[in-house]
Amino acid sequence: INELTISLNEGWNLISGISTPIEISAIQDPDGIIIAGTIYGFAPSGYSNEEIIEPGKGYWLRANNLGSIILITN
Repeated sequence: INELTISLNEGWNLISGISTPIEISAIQDPDGIIIAGTIYGFAPSGYSNEEIIEPGKGYWLRANNLGSIILITN
């Protein structure tokens, strides 16, 4: 999977990534709905703020409204 459009609800959303790692800064957010600093993964020590979305892992993301984001390989 090289491109994925994800529909988000207002509040917390559980998402996954594409087939390759993608930096948070590369997420296309045309409506500006992602609340900055609210993408979390889970590590053995608990939740951690993430900079990269890895394939096969789940991440919590908070949105301030309904809308879509796009994950795409450069």
